[in-house]
Amino acid sequence: MADETKILAEEYKSKIQQKELDKAAFTEEQRLLRTLGPKRWAEMRQLIKEQVDQLNVEMGHEAISWDDPHSYRISITRKGDGAKLEQY
Repeated sequence: MADETKILAEEYKSKIQQKELDKAAFTEEQRLLRTLGPKRWAEMRQLIKEQVDQLNVEMGHEAISWDDPHSYRISITRKGDGAKLEQY
């Protein structure tokens, strides 16, 4: 019986440790999202804008417009048919 109790106690300790590790990992992930997320989003927006501009240069006219100056979203429109891509 003592061996079974020891095994159960070890399993329970292991579960508690895993929960603590999961909580710490979640907290760190949230911190990274708060600190790095906005920077990465801005970098991605800038890269997309540069690609849109480069495509328009290659096309010789504004084939795609960058519609949105807001920092929290992306909005581009294909001029030929008005198809729009938006991401918030």
